Amino acid sequence: MTYKGKGRFTKRKKLSPRYVGPYKVIERVGAVAYKLELPPKLDASHQVFHVSQLRKCLSEEHEVVEDVPPELRENLTVEATPIRIIDHMVKGMRRKKINMVKILWSCDGRE
Repeated sequence: MTYKGKGRFTKRKKLSPRYVGPYKVIERVGAVAYKLELPPKLDASHQVFHVSQLRKCLSEEHEVVEDVPPELRENLTVEATPIRIIDHMVKGMRRKKINMVKILWSCDGRE
């Protein structure tokens, strides 16, 4: 299931994963939609997805994938704290100067 589109689970950042899952397909709804078996933590989202939002799981082994990050809150957000400033630069535009800062973030022990 994809993060892209109108009904995404969290706001997609530049390096965040594009897909969550894999999830079991319960039934086919219409010609181009499938109903998925989602974990209880994702009850806030709709269970029926268009084919364009789904990707086939290509792994041959039945491996356990973490469904939802454990630090995910009820409103589907994750708290992050800044660790340190990695880089900074000033971007010049006609008459304005914009300070840009690259920050290393920590999400519950993961950087």
